[in-house]
Amino acid sequence: MSPAEEPNVNEWIDGQWDGYTPDQLLDVLLAQPVWAEGDGLTQAEELLYEALEGVWDRVLTLSSAPEPRAREVAAFLLSQCALFPVDRFRPEACRTRLLEMVAAEQDTQVLATAVHAICEYVIEAGDPQVCELLLPHVTNPDPDVRYAVAEALGLLEDPAVLAALIQFLADEDEAVRVCASFSLAFLTETDTPPIRQALVAALLDDVDDVVDNAMIGLIERGDPRAIPQLSVYLAGDDREFLQEWYDLRNALYGLFERWERETPDPAWLPALLIMRNRSLWGPKVIRAAIARCRSATP
Repeated sequence: MSPAEEPNVNEWIDGQWDGYTPDQLLDVLLAQPVWAEGDGLTQAEELLYEALEGVWDRVLTLSSAPEPRAREVAAFLLSQCALFPVDRFRPEACRTRLLEMVAAEQDTQVLATAVHAICEYVIEAGDPQVCELLLPHVTNPDPDVRYAVAEALGLLEDPAVLAALIQFLADEDEAVRVCASFSLAFLTETDTPPIRQALVAALLDDVDDVVDNAMIGLIERGDPRAIPQLSVYLAGDDREFLQEWYDLRNALYGLFERWERETPDPAWLPALLIMRNRSLWGPKVIRAAIARCRSATP
């Protein structure tokens, strides 16, 4: 297919971008509406990530263009999200430019894209520059921006960041709450009473993913307030689903490892007995956990 022909951005066609230069691929991306999706477009985007060196100066120019769509495309490409970090072109320069965009951007869609792009780079724990730029947007009126900020903050360990994630657990937007609950359950090992209390409150959320993440986050921290929700799942009919729920299994195994260093709470015993009776996960591991709980019973 020659560049002169109309490309199909909705369907993936083998070789459809053959003959396109990086500049022509960039023109294709710029011509699409913000909400555009399609396998062919994704293929063009991935080719552009790999060819970023060939359009580097143009992308930098687009990142400060007057048209929001141009700035959004630039932020999207600077993320290079389809590539492993070792293969990225000028990663520090990309990260620096994205941070500059976040600091100056007024368009909410472009801002959300730029913040999402930040997530594609390794962010050092407690990076003050990132925290300083993102924390003011915790209360941004646009839910897409708040979601992007919640996603990026989940990669950081900082008291102010953790406070923001706790605040996001009560956000009016469902996606923001899911993202915050995932971060507190899976991405941070920090264990404080405020985090635990926020996760306990999230057990009452009307979104299943939030409840699931909150329960796992509490199990990871050895908090017995997860037991009522855990027992509901353990008593459910879908044993196969439980057996394949690896995040829950891993959280429980992590709890059992904690009990090798500290005395278990006997309150976990009824749930453990259900696991044993239903032959869930490793029977030897469950039996050992039961024995430890029983030895701690007064």
